[in-house]
Amino acid sequence: MMYSIPLVLSYDALGIPSFEQLFRKEFPERNIWGNPEKVSESALQTFDVKYIISDYDLRLNRHEVNSHEATLLPKLTKINSDTIYFTPKQTVLKGIRFLTANFNRANTCTVTVSLLEGESVLASSEFPCANAKDKMFYFLPLSDVAVDTHKKYSIVFSSTGDELNSIALWGSTLPYLDVFYQKPKDSFLNLIAIQNNSYLFSYPKEKNIDYPGSYRLLKHTSEELQIETDSTSKERMLIKITNFPGWHVTIDGLPQNLEKNSVFLTFQVPSGHHLVRVWYFSYAFLLGSILSFVTGLVLVLILLRTFRKSVWWSLRLRDWCTFAKKSERIPPWEHAAIVLFGITLGVLSYLLLLNFFRPHFVMPETTAINWYTAHGYPEQQDYFYFISAITYVIIFSSVFWLIWLWRKNTLP
Repeated sequence: MMYSIPLVLSYDALGIPSFEQLFRKEFPERNIWGNPEKVSESALQTFDVKYIISDYDLRLNRHEVNSHEATLLPKLTKINSDTIYFTPKQTVLKGIRFLTANFNRANTCTVTVSLLEGESVLASSEFPCANAKDKMFYFLPLSDVAVDTHKKYSIVFSSTGDELNSIALWGSTLPYLDVFYQKPKDSFLNLIAIQNNSYLFSYPKEKNIDYPGSYRLLKHTSEELQIETDSTSKERMLIKITNFPGWHVTIDGLPQNLEKNSVFLTFQVPSGHHLVRVWYFSYAFLLGSILSFVTGLVLVLILLRTFRKSVWWSLRLRDWCTFAKKSERIPPWEHAAIVLFGITLGVLSYLLLLNFFRPHFVMPETTAINWYTAHGYPEQQDYFYFISAITYVIIFSSVFWLIWLWRKNTLP
């Protein structure tokens, strides 16, 4: 939220211990939020990562100047500033990162960050206080500032604010600070976009299936994969889907065993040409659904039994019989048939109305994985169809049934 990302899905929702252990092993450095502080190419390949969102430019070389962040420093005001000294590790400075705290999101002050060599200002940058959030990593890029690895430099944080209109920094006695340099080799990441202090990268070498032989993916959904394989020897196939109970594998229709100790789906494929099918089906989910349905049905029957014995139910039943004096002679199946016919007419008329009016939905702005990228249509479309369709069909079929009943009672 602090980086203005509407929604991001990044972690395994099932919280499997083996997955978490491997994740912590591949991404050992964590920041105060518990998120990976840096990434390696081997870790990205292990988890089949395609996109990365970061609060700083991952193509740069990060150096920790002060990694302590437990203390809230005094507010930055016109009369109070924070200064931290450091000796560069490389000769070209590309950016700095610090931790902010905001006491009022409506702040109108401005923060100035200056890089000094003695009294000389080598670089300076400003940002509005309203952009800062509490414990937000704020990254400021610099335009290739030449520095000397044998000299000491200072970074000064100053502000136009006062006691009621200001922000502060987190640190110890000194501000938390990372400085960034150009990496000596080309990055393995591709930069896609920069927005609101956030960087979106793609990893071009992501690979969902690890298999020494040749293969062709015939079908890929969230619950099923069909793969055509060909190899001259027995090979091991690893599919980077978390090995959770409920996944099944068949080769040419014959069930195969998954390796139990593997974090991801792993199994052996014989030599030759084969059709591999991987799919998910949980018997526990099916049993839970049946139990939920039976429990709900029992509760409805108990409520109906209670209502039938109540005074309120007797009065409503008497009123209904007065209104529909001939309804006792109408068979129950006829009522059911009319209601079903009304529902069918309601659905058809609703689809015709949609085709005639063609409602328009605005595409959402997206910087990460959100509803639109997952489902292929904006989220408000789902709400509109769900609410309007149910409401329309219920009203239409009810009115249709009541008109039929009224006509039935008034006709001789």
